[in-house]
Amino acid sequence: IEVVMIVLGLVTLSLCSLRAIELYGTTYLTTLSSSTILIAIVGAVFGSVTLMLAYQYGAIYLSSAICERTDIGRALIGLKSLYLAVAFVAAIPFCILFLLWQSTPPLVAILGAGISCAVALILFVKETFLFFVGQKISIFHWILYLCALEIFPVSLILAPILR
Repeated sequence: IEVVMIVLGLVTLSLCSLRAIELYGTTYLTTLSSSTILIAIVGAVFGSVTLMLAYQYGAIYLSSAICERTDIGRALIGLKSLYLAVAFVAAIPFCILFLLWQSTPPLVAILGAGISCAVALILFVKETFLFFVGQKISIFHWILYLCALEIFPVSLILAPILR
């Protein structure tokens, strides 16, 4: 169920990005056909987030295999998958409201999706902290994990978008 919810969430995220560009970036859309834009935007968002997740899962798997602690790697992948699915499940109703609203979508849709994802992120960070403490792994390694596997890939995706 987690994998199905993650894929469904990625598709919904791609469609929301398309809708946001349609609403707020109409000057860029006049030169291309709508089918080209749809394929490009949905593919870019879906592909970049999928690559980010593949990097994170691969790095967790590789580092746990090198350290011969595959039990920790499986547990971290399980936590990550669970909270990613929870974030998507909590945000999808707000995203659907954002997608289906005729005129400018209500602020409730945007804030609801953002707040639900932020709550899931905070709970994920808390759970990983408790997991690292419970396994008697240094807090330094937890901070290194957050920086290398959670913050770095997101910053690679957001940096070109925000420029």
